[in-house]
Amino acid sequence: MGQIQYSEKYFDDTYEY
Repeated sequence: MGQIQYSEKYFDDTYEY
């Protein structure tokens, strides 16, 4: 769930972390 700050912006629905 957003392990990185970079995922914050792409956390929309692109990454399945």
